[in-house]
Amino acid sequence: MWVYWTTSFSVCSLRRAKFPIIYPDPWLDYKVATRPSFRTFTPGLSRLRSFSQLQSPVVGERLFYMVANQKIVAAINEQMGNEFSAMLQYYAIAAHFGAEGLPELSAHFYKQAEEEKEHALRFIQFVIDTGARVKIPAVSAPQAHFEVAEDAVKLSLEQEEQVTTQINALVSMAKAEADYTVDNFLQWFIKEQLEEVASMGQLLRVVQRAGEGNLLRVEEYLAREKDSGVALSEEE
Repeated sequence: MWVYWTTSFSVCSLRRAKFPIIYPDPWLDYKVATRPSFRTFTPGLSRLRSFSQLQSPVVGERLFYMVANQKIVAAINEQMGNEFSAMLQYYAIAAHFGAEGLPELSAHFYKQAEEEKEHALRFIQFVIDTGARVKIPAVSAPQAHFEVAEDAVKLSLEQEEQVTTQINALVSMAKAEADYTVDNFLQWFIKEQLEEVASMGQLLRVVQRAGEGNLLRVEEYLAREKDSGVALSEEE
């Protein structure tokens, strides 16, 4: 005989009965009223709920646990604007050299612009990974016209030096706040900026030695550097 407990009634199947007979069961009523309440437990669910209920003091929205310091996150959001600003300036310089009939210089600065965009995207992904909110600030329009090539390259070097100073300031802030997650993340940028400043400084010296009337020598230099870089990557 099978007995199914559905409500406070018991159902039993009788051998000769065509339909089951349903009748009240006072003892079952008592057990249902007095039995302890059991709650289904899902591992990790309570922890997930507690994290999702955290309130972000910055935006006042429900977020998961935020790893990075709020002060540093705000500074990183500002740095995103700096990186995008550098990207736009490089695009403007690339367009200028393209209009001047200098394809190697144009291609070089298009490449620099893409690198700056990659830097900004790295910052964006980091802020997302920490559980904070991305807030990209507005950037001003870049300088689009240059009297001589040296002015454009000199501006680029100054821009790289400025970005280096900004990255160093972020590292100092991270160390002051004992935020080792941000400090570790920024070490890649420290190395990258050293290479960027050295490379742009070298290009400026080449442009200055060639002079405005001999920019085709600069084009030849960049073509050799590009071929050398391709050869090295193929060997690796």
